[in-house]
Amino acid sequence: MGTASAHPALGAALQTLADMLTSDPATHEASARRIAQQLALCAQGVLMAQFAPEEVAQALIGTRLSDARAETGRVYGTLPARFDP
Repeated sequence: MGTASAHPALGAALQTLADMLTSDPATHEASARRIAQQLALCAQGVLMAQFAPEEVAQALIGTRLSDARAETGRVYGTLPARFDP
């Protein structure tokens, strides 16, 4: 099973990145910071999914790439209680 298929939020984030990169090139300069942010988050997610313990990968993917990101605001150290060991 591939990394993206094992983590649906990661797959969705990768698709969002692909959509950003294949959008109208005229919009890329204005969207550069969002594209860079999405690229960094996807890279983190893929690396964690491949090399970190599953619960650690789920915490990162769940708080930075899924719908739960609204609970954390992507701020370091802010995790919902369900990820507390």
